Order: sequence, then C-alpha cells, then structure tokens
Amino acid sequence: MFNIFAKLFSFLTPAMTPEAVKKSRLRQIARTLSHNRFARFYRPRSREITGEMGVFFYDIYKVIAPAQVFLQNAAKSAVLKQITAESFFDKETGEINKILSGSPEEWAKIGEIPAIVQVINEKLTAFSAAFNTELMKAIDRCYINIMSMIHFVAFDFSGTLKKFNANIRERDFSTVPKFGTVDGLILTEKIKDFLEVASVMDNDEDWEQVTKIMKLYRNDVVVVDQAQWNKILGRLNEIKRSGILEQMIRHIDEDPFWQYKPRFPNERIAQEYLEAKQAEAGARLDKIISLRKRAQKESLAVDVFDKADVHKAQFYTASAGEPYIRKKFEGFLHAEAVNYLLAFLTDVFGGEINELCNTLLIRGGWIMRDFCRDMSERYHRITELTGKLSAFDSEFSNVGKYGSRMQSSIAKADKNSSQARLITSLLIEANKEALDLVNAGIRLIAETGRDMNALLEDRRNTTHKLIRNWKELDSAANSITGRLTAANTKINSFIQLMTFVTGEEIEGFPPA
Repeated sequence: MFNIFAKLFSFLTPAMTPEAVKKSRLRQIARTLSHNRFARFYRPRSREITGEMGVFFYDIYKVIAPAQVFLQNAAKSAVLKQITAESFFDKETGEINKILSGSPEEWAKIGEIPAIVQVINEKLTAFSAAFNTELMKAIDRCYINIMSMIHFVAFDFSGTLKKFNANIRERDFSTVPKFGTVDGLILTEKIKDFLEVASVMDNDEDWEQVTKIMKLYRNDVVVVDQAQWNKILGRLNEIKRSGILEQMIRHIDEDPFWQYKPRFPNERIAQEYLEAKQAEAGARLDKIISLRKRAQKESLAVDVFDKADVHKAQFYTASAGEPYIRKKFEGFLHAEAVNYLLAFLTDVFGGEINELCNTLLIRGGWIMRDFCRDMSERYHRITELTGKLSAFDSEFSNVGKYGSRMQSSIAKADKNSSQARLITSLLIEANKEALDLVNAGIRLIAETGRDMNALLEDRRNTTHKLIRNWKELDSAANSITGRLTAANTKINSFIQLMTFVTGEEIEGFPPA
C-alpha cells in the first residue's frame, strides 16, 4: 500500500530542476545567515557586507600591523628556521651544537688533526641521536605554526579595509575610522583569501612558543603581543565555528556548494636542519684538515727549499693544466709533484748533497765495497733522472711533443670529437709518464736517504763497517758529520713533503 502512495506522490510532484535546487538552497542559506550570531556582518536581501565586518578586520589589523613589517621576509629566512630548531634543544644538545658551530680556530684548540676528527665525529653522532622522532615532530609542528602566522599576518588587511573606507591609510591608527557598507561582490575574493589563511589558525597550538621565537628572530623585539594574539585566535575560532564567512560567499556568489581550501603550510625543517648541520661540520672539518696540511706542507717546503713558494717546472704546471680542466679534461695531475721533485733534484741534490756524495764516493776509504757501488749507481741514476725530468717538462712547451699537439687541439676540441679524443689520449700518456718519473725519483731519493742515515750511524760508531777514514774526511770536508746530518734532514723533509703531495707513504720514513 505504501509503495502505491509513494508512486502516486512522485507522479503528482514534479522533480526539482538543478536551478530550483540551487535557489532553494540559497534561500535556506539566507535564513541561516539571518540567525547567525554574526548576522550583523551581512545583509542577505541586498547582498551587502556591513561596516561591522570592517570593524572586525580593523581590530585584527591594529594588532598585527607591526608584525607585517617585522615578518616581511621571514618566510624565506634561514635564520628563522635555525632559531626554531634550536629553541627545542635541551642543555646537553645546546652545548654540543655550540661546539659544532665553533670557528676553525676554536676547533684547532682541540689538538692535532686526529684528535679534532675524533671529537667532532663523536659530537656529530650524539647531536644526530638527539634528533629523535619526537623532537623532529615538535620542531616541524612549531615551524608550521610560524608559517601559518606569517601567512595570516601577510593578508592584505589594508586593501580590504579600503573597500569599507577609501581614506584608510596603511598602518595609521591615529584616528578611529568609520566603515560603510560594501557590495558583497567587491569583497568576495578578499574574504576567500582570508578564509584560506585564517582557517589553519588552531587555537589549541602552542602560540606562546611561536611568539617567543619571533621575538628572538627580531633581536628581542616583540613582534605580536601574546595576550592580543590570543584574543585574535579566540575571535577567529568563533568566526570559524559560526561558518558565517563561507555562508556569505555562497550566498553572494550564488554558489551553495562552494568550499574553501585551507592554506596549510607544508614545511619540514628538522631533517633539513640536521643535514645542514652535518654538512657544515663536515665542510669545516675538511677545511681545517686542508689548512693544517697546507701549513705543514709549506713548513716542509721551507725546510727543504728555504721558501714556501717553489716554482721550478715551467710548462707541466697546475696553471698550465687549467685550460684543459675548464673543458672537462683531467689536466696535469702530477704537476705539483713534478715541480717539487725537479726543484729538489736541481737545487738541493744538485748542490750540497751532490758535493757530499762526490766527497764520500771519491775520497772515502770504503770497507763495504758493495755499499759504495750501490750508492754510486743511485747517484748516477738521480743525475740521469734530473735530465729526464727537465726534458719531460720541456715537452709541454709550444714546440714540445705534448705542448704543440695539445695546444693545437684544445681550440678545436669543442667541435671536433677526434681532437677531444687526442687530448684525452695525450693527457693519459703524459700523466702516466709524469707519475713514473715521480715514483722513480722518490724511490731513488728515499734510498739515498737510507744511505745517508747508514753512513751517519757508521760515523758515530766507534767501530766502523762502511768507511774507515772518517777522521780524514772530517778534516777535508769540514765536518762530514754535520753535512751528513743536514743532508739526511733535507731528504727526510722532502720525503714527507712528497707524501703530502702524492698521498703515498714511503717505507722507512715517518708519515707526514
């Protein structure tokens, strides 16, 4: 029986058209608006927004106007992110952060490089461990609230108020303005923007923490008064619960199904901060190590050559290799090693050490002839190597084997792949030749250093196993012991210098 009456009723009552449904809903919205606790904001019959809403915006504007200036570029501030993250540190984490943020000079006070590396790595591990899930969520939540405040403060209150009173002046509160009624269509876009930023302002969040951070960010200046901010949040909460603003928009725009989209910030800064701190500490550690090694290297260069800047090679140099590096070729990989080796062979070994070797080999009364023969052979091989190294350097001049071909090809390399392949091939060949010469030179000088050390020990012993006429040599050579000591010191310093340059430790010599 029920089905029969239902069918009869549906037959007698025509279905409502979409337009009819829309009008019905709009009438219902108008009735709802008239009973809303903030009904004074809007006149449904004329679709006008009253000056009461202007007062609402003005009351907020008076509180946040200074913050608009203070927070003008805050959304992009790395300093604000840093302050936010660090405001959540406990005492221990704060102390670790202070150490990790120290200057290279402060880190240097820790001690030598191994001690610095150990301490900083330990502090980094402890610092990273402090960033547990709970801490990271708290930091991110707070920063999201900060961004919500920044977006809210940045809303165009002044432009909105001008719709109610064209004489409104930006951030001027010397007189209390009067606000007139405004055609709703003029203000709907402004209200939509306001809803997007105001809807995410949750009254239950820790806004006291936010205002404290803002104060730190602006160097102890109060950006927003906490009590006044709480009043704004309370007022916004009432407005949101009433639904007055979205109902007004639906009625004005005649779109009963309109919905706003809250502008939720999606910022995650805790992980970003931690990674940046780790990278910063690592970079500072690398810099300290690099500077310390550079200082030690320069000190060794002074010990060997009596100066820090040594420029002996003319063509196979780091600066000459830069044009190739700029075009993505590997450049002259062993230029520094070649430069130091050539300088040592010509200026150091070719001077005092050469004279000392000649004195020992020619005038020494050798007991161990094999030792003499091996030392003499090394001496001649070093002399030959000096010539080979000089000749190798000359090959990179304009008329040299490598230089002439490479300089001709580099200009065409960008457009000619065969020229690029030729440069690559020549650089591989040249760098291999340079490395072979360097390794041979280091090996020979290291062996000569061991010879000098053995001779010095033999001179100091009461029973001699290598040379019998030390006293005669002392008289003829003006303190052979002092000269052997000086030569041995120079060689040791040179080997340590080359260890820095090549990264390879030499057996029998202390590490650099």
